[in-house]
Amino acid sequence: MRDALHEIFRTRSAAWWEEWIHRHGLPGERVRTLAEAVDEEQLKHRPFLQPAQDGDPPVPVAAFGFAHDGPRRDRPAPGFGEHTAEILQELGHSAADIDRLRAEGAV
Repeated sequence: MRDALHEIFRTRSAAWWEEWIHRHGLPGERVRTLAEAVDEEQLKHRPFLQPAQDGDPPVPVAAFGFAHDGPRRDRPAPGFGEHTAEILQELGHSAADIDRLRAEGAV
């Protein structure tokens, strides 16, 4: 069935199918890009996007709000591997173990 539906859905645009689905009273939406999603009217009224730091573009935090506190982004996301040594140390690896893993290209 997946293959058959895949071929059928390829015959029209995602926007066309979304309109067809709505017109027939079926539940369904096309997958939106992040740019499209943040432009949705409903999302503009929710605390979903927050800047990481002054001047940074807003980033997704949570699709809901909290009465008190809640998720916020107050620093940039970590870089790739930025906390590797920290995590390995928490798991009981020594500095020498971590250096060896780096030398071997494992981390």
